Amino acid sequence: MDKPTVKAWLKYLRGTADYGLLYQANGEGVLKGYSNADYVGDVTTRRSRTGVVCTCAGGAVSWHSQKQKSVELSTTEYVAASEGAKDMMWLMSLFAEVTEVKQKPILFVDNMGAVKLSKIQSPTNVQITLKCNFTSFVKNTVRAKSTSCTSIAKTRRQRS
Repeated sequence: MDKPTVKAWLKYLRGTADYGLLYQANGEGVLKGYSNADYVGDVTTRRSRTGVVCTCAGGAVSWHSQKQKSVELSTTEYVAASEGAKDMMWLMSLFAEVTEVKQKPILFVDNMGAVKLSKIQSPTNVQITLKCNFTSFVKNTVRAKSTSCTSIAKTRRQRS
């Protein structure tokens, strides 16, 4: 790293020293994942960006944001959901090593089409590659039979 970058990092760390993540012992022990994508967010490469956050006990335990590896025509949210499902599978196997997992994880997606597509196994959606179809694969594995995929909008309507 060059000197200005190191200085910027040190300035950032000094300014955020009082910030932290709070995990609640009596908090909800359910693993929740949130995935989102923007459509063609990078105007130069035409790639979309995927973001995933997984929370447990009231705090974030995993998060990332990255450009999708390929240019997608209409499946950006579905690709983001598959990334979220992969993160949650890894975290569930980690949690299973440490403790007994009692409640099924929930993956929240803000696109109803992606949620519905993740629940359908049909020859008409063959154009979606195996990589993109990971969320459906997850549902058919022993571990993931306990995974639930739902829409953020649906959850918001239930709360109001």
